[in-house]
Amino acid sequence: SMSVPEMVNEQTIALPDLDETQSSRVTYYDSRITNWSDGIIARYDLGRIEMEMAGGQAGDVAMGAESAFAEHIDMAHMAHVMDPANYAGGRGDGVWKPVLTKAEYAGIRVNAGEIEVSIARLGLSDFDMRQPEKPFLTVLESAVASGIAGQQPDEAAALAMMKDLVPSIFGAFRIGEMRMQDLQGRPIVSSKPGGFALQDLTIAGYSGQGIDRFSIEGLSATGPDNVSVKLGSLGFNGLVFPDWKNLFEFAEAAQQGEDPAKNPQLVGKLLDLYPSIDSFAMLEMSGNAPGKEPFRIDEISFEVTGRMGTFMASGKGAIRGFVFPASYFDEGAGPNPLRMLNYDRLALDYVFESV
Repeated sequence: SMSVPEMVNEQTIALPDLDETQSSRVTYYDSRITNWSDGIIARYDLGRIEMEMAGGQAGDVAMGAESAFAEHIDMAHMAHVMDPANYAGGRGDGVWKPVLTKAEYAGIRVNAGEIEVSIARLGLSDFDMRQPEKPFLTVLESAVASGIAGQQPDEAAALAMMKDLVPSIFGAFRIGEMRMQDLQGRPIVSSKPGGFALQDLTIAGYSGQGIDRFSIEGLSATGPDNVSVKLGSLGFNGLVFPDWKNLFEFAEAAQQGEDPAKNPQLVGKLLDLYPSIDSFAMLEMSGNAPGKEPFRIDEISFEVTGRMGTFMASGKGAIRGFVFPASYFDEGAGPNPLRMLNYDRLALDYVFESV
């Protein structure tokens, strides 16, 4: 094991576009490494973290955390994935291995401008990496070298680069879960109205192919004009991203002046260009504005029960407790459509199912 009571990192960088400099200072307290062998750190702990930045477009910013830790950090496998020299014959082996089983920051706080933000916990678990088909670091190094030399690739070259880069980067890692708990934001000057809060945000099963589950719970926000919104929960399951390779093949065809839909080799892949989702639900949303009645939405939800390719062939859903007063449309550019129909509100309860 190894312990360091205090580490300080200071740097100043020039910002030529702003004709000024930006300085930063980060202090790490009570860092400790436990059981480091064969390129794997069993556990890394940090006590307090303090960071200050000055200058630049962001202005003065102060950040910190009460503590942090990480478990099973496999730096050897990270290097195996990142270094192009480890790709036999220039091709990745595709072997998944955990490089970080769990990491967490506690007691995060940020003061920037006129707002302060706090997060009770921010964590990540089951972070895996693999060598993708092509080493993405080679493409990145080439792009950086071209930028430093002042060379701007033409559109065709840029598309070819992105065709290799994007699938490789997104195909190199996957994450079991990312979670943020008790996010709060408020004006630093307590007399000013406004603020927001979020009890929980979770992203589970993230990879280059999609997201298994996304959810937020307990969202509330109040603006400086005392407009307030609350949301019980919102989430979706089974999000599938578009096929990156097909996406760039269509972009290349369009860049060459070809109609991709008329290309027999591409038209069969057309359905793979669209994202898809298995289910969605938003529950217990409400809001209020000065001089207006409250609005509410108890539920908006749908679930896909059958597909034709990536498109929904059958499904079911509901809109319940939808009540929206006509007064919210009074400030529009045109006439209020609800008042034109002599309605004082829009109320809706609707359930559907298709087979």
